[in-house]
Amino acid sequence: MLQVTQVVRADIPVSDRDEAISFYTEKLGFTLVVDVPFGDADRWTEVAPPEGGATLALVRPDGELQPGRMTGIVLASADPRSDHAALTSAEVELRVKRHDRASCESARR
Repeated sequence: MLQVTQVVRADIPVSDRDEAISFYTEKLGFTLVVDVPFGDADRWTEVAPPEGGATLALVRPDGELQPGRMTGIVLASADPRSDHAALTSAEVELRVKRHDRASCESARR
């Protein structure tokens, strides 16, 4: 039996790391947890949600890993309606409609 216990990181391809850091920290309230030199003139950056959990590595595009692609990452919120309204008013482009947890839970059954 495998001993895997959790997801710790997902890679998100970005075209501009500084712009991505600004988006995740200023618009979503994430924390920059890693920003260090990496390899030959590159850098490694990771952001995390305020209450911890898996980090998002903001990585250089490579092959099929390109900015703007669907990631499948789902964020949790204590108040999805309020967060949806706040993101919309901050002019964040939302590509999916807001879903309530109750409707998602009943759809799984």
